[in-house]
Amino acid sequence: MPIPFRFLRHEGKIRGLEETYEKWKANHIDAMLARDADELVDECNKLASETERIWNRIWSDLNTGVKFDLELLGKFVDGFFTRAIRLFVQVIDNATQIERETKHSIAGLDSLKRVTAYLEALHKRIMANWPWQDQPWPPLDKAMQQRSRSLVDGPGEDVEDIVKRLNTGGPVIRG
Repeated sequence: MPIPFRFLRHEGKIRGLEETYEKWKANHIDAMLARDADELVDECNKLASETERIWNRIWSDLNTGVKFDLELLGKFVDGFFTRAIRLFVQVIDNATQIERETKHSIAGLDSLKRVTAYLEALHKRIMANWPWQDQPWPPLDKAMQQRSRSLVDGPGEDVEDIVKRLNTGGPVIRG
């Protein structure tokens, strides 16, 4: 006896539901993958801001006279920037691929691309000007040249005049 229609029609329903489920599952996986990429990109954007803040704090400390082992600090800064930028580039590559494959837009991806390019340039500039012990110091910038000139040309007294005054019994400091 053949299989009755009342049973066969359920097989068609199952087939339709199977196909619908597979499409839903693929779309759901894509959506979840895109959402995960969104969150990862967001975390990277936050870390990029923190990376810049850390550099600004280091720069501020250097300019206010906080003493550091410059060789050790330079290695720390180089390693910190290198690792952060490498991570950002990997996340950008993966998020771009997810965006392309899933057709879902990844929030913050363009921002991460811009800030990564900025941090790469900042890192390059920092390392090019870092006072490594085994490399000559970089040339003075304009502000430093002006300060240097003001010390030479600025208020002060010629050493010969001080010596003459001392030889004649005068005070060390002209008053």
